[in-house]
Amino acid sequence: MSASAHSYRNIEAEGRPSGTHPVLKALADAALAVLARDGERTDDNDPGPLTWRFDTKTVQGMAFEIRCSGPDLPAAVPADTISPADIPKDPNWRETYRLIVAPPLIAFDICWRADGPLRIMTFSRGDWETQLTDLAVAAAGSHGRSA
Repeated sequence: MSASAHSYRNIEAEGRPSGTHPVLKALADAALAVLARDGERTDDNDPGPLTWRFDTKTVQGMAFEIRCSGPDLPAAVPADTISPADIPKDPNWRETYRLIVAPPLIAFDICWRADGPLRIMTFSRGDWETQLTDLAVAAAGSHGRSA
């Protein structure tokens, strides 16, 4: 299989949003599920966006953080992802939502507006994906508290 078969960039779609890759959507959904169940909303009397945060440890004992900022905790991410070629066309763009997974370094960082496509800031594959999925499965199967 060629390297391009594993690429998340759709060259043919340059200049228009493309569907959010299923791996990215699944990871975002998993992170949001964990935050919905176990995340703590921070309220620092900051006039900026609210932040939901969940902290745990990796299998190796290192910090594993999930956080999302925005006016509320979204249930899902957009179905489309902006083309990388379009990002520089709007230098004044500001996100409404930002979702970050840092196990311990930032490996997943995405931004979006409620009315626009997803923007991938950082995505680095790793063992953290399995741990995040396991946390989300536990969140889905639990009757624990909700945020």
